[in-house]
Amino acid sequence: MKCYVGMDVAQKECAVCIVDVAGTILFEGTCVTDPDEIVRVIAAEVSEVE
Repeated sequence: MKCYVGMDVAQKECAVCIVDVAGTILFEGTCVTDPDEIVRVIAAEVSEVE
């Protein structure tokens, strides 16, 4: 399934939103602003959808 990720990145924390092609929200949450943590959150959430 094709998904899109939107992020609002701040110094300490970033908001992450994952939606499908229809715009349905699949995940909405926050994580620490660290590249490894951001990738981990996205990968974990997308793998649950597929």
